[in-house]
Amino acid sequence: MESETYKVLVVDDEQGIREVICSTLSQRGHVCDQAADGQEALEKFSHEKYDAAVIDFSMPKMNGIVLMREILKIKPEFPIMIMTGFKDAQFEGTSIDEKAVAAGATDFLEKPFTIEGFWLRFYKMIENFKILLQMKARQEDLHKISNEMIGDLQKESREKIQLLEKELEALKKRLNT
Repeated sequence: MESETYKVLVVDDEQGIREVICSTLSQRGHVCDQAADGQEALEKFSHEKYDAAVIDFSMPKMNGIVLMREILKIKPEFPIMIMTGFKDAQFEGTSIDEKAVAAGATDFLEKPFTIEGFWLRFYKMIENFKILLQMKARQEDLHKISNEMIGDLQKESREKIQLLEKELEALKKRLNT
């Protein structure tokens, strides 16, 4: 699992948090970009290809859930971890963690966190995303196979109907003679 390299966008208005996460990602062989706010993150996201994002909830200009929604408009099902130090706080009438997951977050991380806790959640998020992609690929394969089978059945049915129509015509001719 750790032999794969991921390009991750880390978005947090606290430089220290960004640096700790990026340093940790880099030590494990991953590539990391940083953004201090949602606007900067959207700019980077529109020009770069990322495998995942770790986004703080509370930031100036654009909070993490709004940023996540914008990213998911561009790339639905993109793996995003929302993190916050205000887990029990409310956003739009719901707790932040519930709102984040309901809005499309793949995972939620409460600050402060341990590096081990971060890795556990990060790799779980990536593995879940891979499983989702595999399921979608299999679903597409099944859809293609079922369409081929339906097409074959329709062709076979048409051929049998044509054969029956010919037999009926032959029987009608015999009856009329």
